[in-house]
Amino acid sequence: MTRQRLRVHVEYYQYLLAPLDADIGDPDYTGNGLVWVNEESGAIVISTGLDTGDLDLEVQVVEAAPPLDTGGWDEVVETSAVLTGTSLFIGGPTDDDPQEIPLPAEEDQARSYRVRVHARGRDAGRKAGYIRAEAGDALLEYHRIVLWPASPAPEEPIKLTDDVGAQTRQSSS
Repeated sequence: MTRQRLRVHVEYYQYLLAPLDADIGDPDYTGNGLVWVNEESGAIVISTGLDTGDLDLEVQVVEAAPPLDTGGWDEVVETSAVLTGTSLFIGGPTDDDPQEIPLPAEEDQARSYRVRVHARGRDAGRKAGYIRAEAGDALLEYHRIVLWPASPAPEEPIKLTDDVGAQTRQSSS
């Protein structure tokens, strides 16, 4: 199991986990309000409340599905992604120095993963708009992403309670 705690730079209300130089595409969060996967490139795009700035993130890569924990989270969604290679990179859409997340795969191996995304503080992030840790701003938004090898399965919205997600989902109506 791999567990990393990161500070991620967010831009345009989003950050991504993706193979290096993957096409992000045109994210559509209207289904669940939190996460979208580009099925062609494997890019996983996460919606934030924060427009631009920093948030804390924990990423876990595990061997099998962990117990579900929704306590303390505003939003929890599971989805599937087919990823190729030994790592993903995480950062904002224009990040020149993304952080690397190792995956349990061979260099050119395509493998299906289940991706569980947790978020809290998106409403506070939306109100703040811009948070810069270097300037001493308090971080208001926190995310956890857990990935494990698994057969593809339908997207599963598990907990959907924040206003940012509700507004996003409502825009699809």
